[in-house]
Amino acid sequence: MQMRYLVLFYVVCFLHHVVSLVQAQGFSTTVVKEGEDAIIECGLQTKVAEGYLKWEAITNDTTEVLAFHVRDGNTNCDDRIINCTLYANGSIQLESVSKEDGARYYRCLRGDDNGYNYFSDHRLLVLSKGQMSSSPSIETPHRESVSSYNMGKKGVLHGYNAPVCKDDVDGNLPVDCYPPSGIIVDRGYETIQCNCTDSDGLMDSVIFPVSKKTTSSPPSIETPHRESVSSYNIGKEGVLHNYNAPVCEDDVDGNLPVVCYPPSGIIVDRGYETIQCNCTDSDGLMDSVTFPVTSVTHWVPPGWKKAFISLSVISIILVLICLFMYMKRKKSKAYHPGFNV
Repeated sequence: MQMRYLVLFYVVCFLHHVVSLVQAQGFSTTVVKEGEDAIIECGLQTKVAEGYLKWEAITNDTTEVLAFHVRDGNTNCDDRIINCTLYANGSIQLESVSKEDGARYYRCLRGDDNGYNYFSDHRLLVLSKGQMSSSPSIETPHRESVSSYNMGKKGVLHGYNAPVCKDDVDGNLPVDCYPPSGIIVDRGYETIQCNCTDSDGLMDSVIFPVSKKTTSSPPSIETPHRESVSSYNIGKEGVLHNYNAPVCEDDVDGNLPVVCYPPSGIIVDRGYETIQCNCTDSDGLMDSVTFPVTSVTHWVPPGWKKAFISLSVISIILVLICLFMYMKRKKSKAYHPGFNV
């Protein structure tokens, strides 16, 4: 029975891994001395009572299932990788860790029947027995300038100056922060967590709040040619309005399409005194503008055009007839010079 649960679990995990794409929502480093036990916390979201939970051990490109817990309470730890105990709150205890265990990453995944929707990555720093050193120190002189920017459907961008980590032996050390500055993530965070680790495996960490939250501004319509709006009355066919299309710009989406009514260059049923245009960005924010029709032109009705053309044709024909009669009479006098004597 237990083997059947195990096979079923692997199948479900594989399918969820293929069809579900999730983003890491946490990272931690646990320092432990060689030969001692280490407890790794999965994260706050693992306090859910029901669902699926899985721990993976990752070495380079190899991923192995270390432990799992399914909804019916069945749990299993693969002691072939490392002796471990999985607790109800999602944390895992690794027993008698070695230097080899520190070469892996440990990933905790949590989800439900629709797939894994949360995971966090963890790292072990295994110190040699008796190893002693002072911990590095993180300085955050610019922690007050942390801001987040809501980029709409794209996600949230956090911006801040990276903290500085100093160590008495290693000097300045790189600092890992999450969420990272300048990278769009799936949601906004209330705090930024940063840590650094020296060559002895000793570390320092700091958590500081996001002090300013900014949402994207609405788009803006510019109408540099609004003064050149004209309408043309073309009789029974309707009215034609003509103008240059406005330009709409957004700080996130760039140039946006503008919808105007009545549209330029399209015959509508009547003349309008104003033109109304609007545009909408990806957040649903919009801008609109209304500007007047400044020039109205009435075209000659088609019936009068036909009458004018007909009259012109008749006049030309009469002139030609008169010219023909004149030339014929002049020619007749030339052949009969004594006709009028």
